[in-house]
Amino acid sequence: MPLKSINEYTYYEQEQLNKLKYFYDNQLRNLIDTEILNLKIEGFVTKEPVLFKDRLNYELKSYQVGDAWGELFDCGWFKLSGKIKNYNPNETYYLKLDLGGEALLYNDKGVPLKGFTSGPTAFKDLKFNPSKIYYPINDLINDSKIELWVDAGANDLFGRLDNDGIIKSAKIVKRDLKIRKLMYDVENLLGIIPLIKKDSKRHQDLYNALIEIYYLYIYDDINWLEKSLDIVKSLDKVTSVDKLHLYVTGHAHIDLAWLWPIRETKRKLLRTITNVFYLIENHDRFIFGISQPQMILWLKEESPELYEKFKQYVKIGRIELQGGMWVEADTNIPNEESLVRQMLYGIKFYEEEFNVRVKNLWLPDTFGFNANMPQIIKKSGLDYFLTIKLTWNLYNEFPHNTFRWRGIDKTDIIAHIPPLGNYNSNATPLDHFKIKENYKEIKDIPIALNLYGIGDGGGGPGLEHLERIDRQKNFDPLPYISHRKAERFFEYLENYKRKMPFYDGELYLENHQGVYTSKSEVKRYNNLLESTLKTIETYLVINNKYHKYHDELNEIWKEVLLYQFHDILPGTSIKRVYDELIPNYQNLQQRLMKIVESDLTKETMFNPLLKKATFLKKENNKYYLYDLKPLSFDKFKNEFKYIKETKELNFNTNNLKITLDNERGVIKSIIYKNKETLNSPNFNQLLVYKDIGDAWNIEKNYRIQTPTEMKLTGRVIKEYEKIIEINQNYTFKNSHLKETIIINQNKDEIEFHHEINWQDLGYMLRSSFPINIDSNIATYDIQFGNITRSRTKKDSYDLARFEVPMQNWVSLKNNKFSFSLITSGKYGTYTDLNLLDLNLLRSTNRPGINGDIGKTSYKYLTVFHEHDHMIDNIDHRAMVFNTTFLKLKENSNLKLFELDNIDISYSTIKESYDKKGIIIRLYERSGYNQEANLKLNFDYKKLELVNLVEDYQNVLANLRLKFKPFEIKTIKIYL
Repeated sequence: MPLKSINEYTYYEQEQLNKLKYFYDNQLRNLIDTEILNLKIEGFVTKEPVLFKDRLNYELKSYQVGDAWGELFDCGWFKLSGKIKNYNPNETYYLKLDLGGEALLYNDKGVPLKGFTSGPTAFKDLKFNPSKIYYPINDLINDSKIELWVDAGANDLFGRLDNDGIIKSAKIVKRDLKIRKLMYDVENLLGIIPLIKKDSKRHQDLYNALIEIYYLYIYDDINWLEKSLDIVKSLDKVTSVDKLHLYVTGHAHIDLAWLWPIRETKRKLLRTITNVFYLIENHDRFIFGISQPQMILWLKEESPELYEKFKQYVKIGRIELQGGMWVEADTNIPNEESLVRQMLYGIKFYEEEFNVRVKNLWLPDTFGFNANMPQIIKKSGLDYFLTIKLTWNLYNEFPHNTFRWRGIDKTDIIAHIPPLGNYNSNATPLDHFKIKENYKEIKDIPIALNLYGIGDGGGGPGLEHLERIDRQKNFDPLPYISHRKAERFFEYLENYKRKMPFYDGELYLENHQGVYTSKSEVKRYNNLLESTLKTIETYLVINNKYHKYHDELNEIWKEVLLYQFHDILPGTSIKRVYDELIPNYQNLQQRLMKIVESDLTKETMFNPLLKKATFLKKENNKYYLYDLKPLSFDKFKNEFKYIKETKELNFNTNNLKITLDNERGVIKSIIYKNKETLNSPNFNQLLVYKDIGDAWNIEKNYRIQTPTEMKLTGRVIKEYEKIIEINQNYTFKNSHLKETIIINQNKDEIEFHHEINWQDLGYMLRSSFPINIDSNIATYDIQFGNITRSRTKKDSYDLARFEVPMQNWVSLKNNKFSFSLITSGKYGTYTDLNLLDLNLLRSTNRPGINGDIGKTSYKYLTVFHEHDHMIDNIDHRAMVFNTTFLKLKENSNLKLFELDNIDISYSTIKESYDKKGIIIRLYERSGYNQEANLKLNFDYKKLELVNLVEDYQNVLANLRLKFKPFEIKTIKIYL
């Protein structure tokens, strides 16, 4: 119903409208149903789902309407039975079912028929939600007898147990479809009236018609229903002259985990798909879009019968496959190769299962988008991008709805943000009117998209959405509305490409900045698995063992990609999701190590990188320095033995003089080439802020408070020849932090390792670096490239970016020196003209209780250097810092390939998807035009340049490669 009118009504007029709304909400709808039979309810409850075939193995208990049957996320099978008196097979009988949560009706062969959802518990404005609690059951009645089996979940759409989850209804009713039609007619007119100027004749005609209908009913006119329907029919439906053409597509954005566990998502999926099938079979224009291949694979696994039906509806165009990614993933935290694999596995799944090549990336709810996404999208064979999320900006309204999004390599794609700013449109007149009011490019681009249905928790569109749209199509003052696929919408947008404004760089969401940090352990494991996958895939190719593990690696990748879903990896799901996720991560890591188990050795370390890798590794109370050649195996070069403990607080490296504060544990002075680099004596100060946000959001003004410094409670400093190891213990209230600082006296860098047992809710831990560099910008690592952001707070856009994401490093530079912070599994930073700081941990309590309570670990590295991040190889240092180096058996020590340009790197060496060769993916990191000679040290048959999803582009005639700034090149090598 409309929330706001363009008109001002007199007191009397408003009272009349209130009567009409009451008539619609509380009287008219109650006339539709005639109760026939209250069903007998029997069932059993379990903690986890029970298969249909096993339901008869449990003892049934009797239940009544009003009973609460389970705790949150319990599962129940219910048998509903009864006999209809005076059964008439020519009449239609409906099951009216509301078990206080969600449910799925099965037929006697175990095939799901219809999903039921206690929708009003989550959508209070949708008081009338018939399609989620009604289903015609004539085909299930046997000689007036009924026996129905329903699988139920003790949770509503949003993972709650509303009103203790009591059974509200389990009955058979007959429905008066004429009254139902009138109800929708009245609802539509009540929605239209406030959008028409009050002093117009049309407003008066509609208003008078509603008043007449109301009094026909109130005064008990014997023919009130027929007369009311005639009144509606006689109304002049003024044809819309609006130039906006609104394409509408049914949608059910389903979070793969959020306020419920992953296993419940699979059940939500079945409920949603059965609802979709029902609407397809009962509305000839309805089109439904689904956007996550992982979800469709679950459908195939959970219900082969529904999956076959699903495939047929895709084939005839009633279900549209949308989106290129395996899941609707985060795009700031996963590394570059993860984003490519999201595309590869998602697009290939659609091709192999449905012979469909999608053209859009569909991320309605993801929390911001890195600045290299246009290239990743385009080089995956996609042309279009859709999101809703930028309408959630808290400080600056995003300037466009339809635009050309241009990335750091100057690739641009067509992007659309549906003007309603919602992927759960109720399809009301107000929704469609708002689209006209909100659409920023409406003067030049007369088409827009609206997604309607119940999402997040699933369920999809209901009959009410379709009834509303049917009544609004071409109805002034609304846009012209038609059911269309999103694909057709985007194709039509091409006609207006030249009129679209450009938007350059990242699509930063001025909201949800806490997601770069929440759930530290999840981010650590994701980073570890990404790194381990790269190392093992490279090793298998070098050793010609990739064929054997092709399928298993695909399985592992897909599970890692699943957990990159935009509510899982960002840390915004409930505690149960993470309680189940961490063991799954550990299992994936074990599976990866088992692949190379027979090749593990104590002797040679494998370097999977294109450049020399130099790093320290501590074993058996010694430090070992490895200096590994590219793509090669080698033993350690130097060994640093334990010498003694020391009380010394001053340490020197090549160019640094480092002074440790004795009382507080911070570094109070760092002199680089005889110049102090700090603007305050608080380098690596561990500060605790009160955090009143949730897992999504950090309060913008949190820095107003005076933070608490963690208290140093103990220190032991050890010398290992050229290596200084500083072990410090800190406390804050009930929390403990063990810090190890490693100083290699041959390097101008300081490495920090933290092991934490955090036990205090409502706090955020940050590490502060007050670097004296007077530059207005900082450079941040992103996938396949880097971007600069302002360090000033000169305008509202800078102020909104009080927390920003990075991949592995951030770098500051002026004409005196440079400073870089390299992280592993830490992504959120704050920068201003005086300091840089790193967000380490957030102990929030919503939606997951006890977020980041418990143990976690991580590391970061600070580097002082003379030149910029490119000249001083900060990107490569970060790769080394984030690489999983494994001790593996040495092969012939032959480099697989070589490049003569150090500014070109690679993100993967792997077997091709079709198993016909290997893939090498290269990219330019400096932001300049580059050339490189590629030398392959093995025999091959043919070389091809392919895109990110390994589609052929052209034959690679020679190995002299030209790169544009930040360009990605993927080479397929046939062996």
